[in-house]
Amino acid sequence: MVYDILFQTTPLQIVFIILYIIVFLVGISGNLLVVFVVLRKKAMHSITNIYIANLASSDIMMGLFAIPFTPLPFFMESWIFGEFLCALLPMTMCILVYVSTLSCTVIAVLRYFAIVYPLKPKIGRCTCFVIVVFIWCLSSAISWPLGYYSKTKIVNDTVICEEKWPKRQAQLSFTFTNMVLQYLIPCSIIIYCYVKISLALDRRSKSDIVRNSTDSEREQREIQRKRRTNKMMIYVVTIFVVCWMPLNLFLIIQELHQTFKYSPYYSLIFFIAHLVAMSSTIYNPFIYASMSEKFRTEFKDLLSYCLCCK
Repeated sequence: MVYDILFQTTPLQIVFIILYIIVFLVGISGNLLVVFVVLRKKAMHSITNIYIANLASSDIMMGLFAIPFTPLPFFMESWIFGEFLCALLPMTMCILVYVSTLSCTVIAVLRYFAIVYPLKPKIGRCTCFVIVVFIWCLSSAISWPLGYYSKTKIVNDTVICEEKWPKRQAQLSFTFTNMVLQYLIPCSIIIYCYVKISLALDRRSKSDIVRNSTDSEREQREIQRKRRTNKMMIYVVTIFVVCWMPLNLFLIIQELHQTFKYSPYYSLIFFIAHLVAMSSTIYNPFIYASMSEKFRTEFKDLLSYCLCCK
């Protein structure tokens, strides 16, 4: 038996439970609101908003699966959800992270082509939905090993759920491949796209100022609108990267240093990192409300409607 400071400290457990409940309620309610306002009006059915709704849907599912089912087995001192959920939940959480990162990447790439190469034909809504389905299928295909190798076992009369890989090297390969595919490659693509977009908008803005015409003023307003949208999406990506970085670092350290799991601070560090990662589900609706006039208007209209109904 290893001394665990979180397991032995009841006030700390209460704090974590309260924080998880807050993240759960705020994250799910806020993202449900985002999905609803996108689906509610045809004017909100832009390509970017469809991917924003897809991102919000993955955050809702993250809240439903990852937030309750990760801390509960620890505080209940046993895995009580059976063999099927032991396999399903880790795979589902991995899928949802992929969906979030790939959705942000697709938004960045589409905006890159729309702004840097404005004369190229834009994709339609049908193609957009095909890409959304492809994102979910690809995410599921990459994540299936977690479901296949996650098993329950009994240790000291306690049921636990853990990954049982045939070889240690296979587990290490999957962990580091996930890090590259979920985190490094998408972030590199997103950074490249938004840097190029910013440079293209700056060049276009300077050329319009030189022209100094009525069309130029209209173009300037459009450029400002695009800048606000880009800034909004950059905030979304930055918050996602920052929130998930501690958990990714934790998982890497855990794989490289097996004795780390015997530290008395192991559970405390894990749940801090996990809670920070889960908090990524609560920020996006506030970003949309503060930086997008359309989302802000829709949120206000919906709130007014709900108050009038009461």
